[in-house]
Amino acid sequence: MTLGPLPAGPTQLFVQSTKPWGAQWYATTGGTGDRRTATTLNLVAGTVTSTAPIRLDRAGSITGTVNGADGKFVEGCVQAGADQPDLPGGAAEGCTVFTNPYEGRFTLSGLGPYRWPLQYTGQWIGDDNPFALAWSGNATNRYLATPVQVKADATVTAPPVTLRYDGSIRQFDVGAGAGTYWSVEAYHPSTGDLVAVYRRPYDQAMVACRPVRCCCAMSRAAASRAGTWPAARPGARGALPGRPW
Repeated sequence: MTLGPLPAGPTQLFVQSTKPWGAQWYATTGGTGDRRTATTLNLVAGTVTSTAPIRLDRAGSITGTVNGADGKFVEGCVQAGADQPDLPGGAAEGCTVFTNPYEGRFTLSGLGPYRWPLQYTGQWIGDDNPFALAWSGNATNRYLATPVQVKADATVTAPPVTLRYDGSIRQFDVGAGAGTYWSVEAYHPSTGDLVAVYRRPYDQAMVACRPVRCCCAMSRAAASRAGTWPAARPGARGALPGRPW
């Protein structure tokens, strides 16, 4: 199999397959669920880089519940890993299903038998205001998450995670002449993970209290900007200062 063309420089491989095989981050010693331990290939322009064979393992599943701050179940989704600028929508995801009575239960399938950090998102049923995302072990980012070990041909139960309202960014000064529709994406400055999205005039961006790096895209002009803002305060509304394009 040949993959490419690809830009020169460091590259990691996220591998997905069909049943019965599980997803993995590629490593020369076998698959992994932690991108930090995946093999980095240094691609050189004009050459073909060979890798050790990709060894797939049989898939397993994770089940669990998504809870709100008062212990009630919420509507949400859980994914193995995170959306990143170089891997949009690549992480495997499982969302809560409606049952009677409702349990806020999810099942995440198709994962290789490795230790996976899990990202939790959600909101009250019928409520458009999202909770700040959280990670397995109730951590605030992927590096601090408690990974969940998947077992081949089996379903394991993840410890419950509680989602909470936290700091929010709801006022944006985008300068004069801004388009009617625009969006701001907030990324964690250390992990590079997408943590919140604001699409005017539809959303509010709810983020856990931490520094974030924001990128703004306008519909009227092909322009964007990025910068790091201090951590939001619990319950506070942050305002992004206007900056020249």
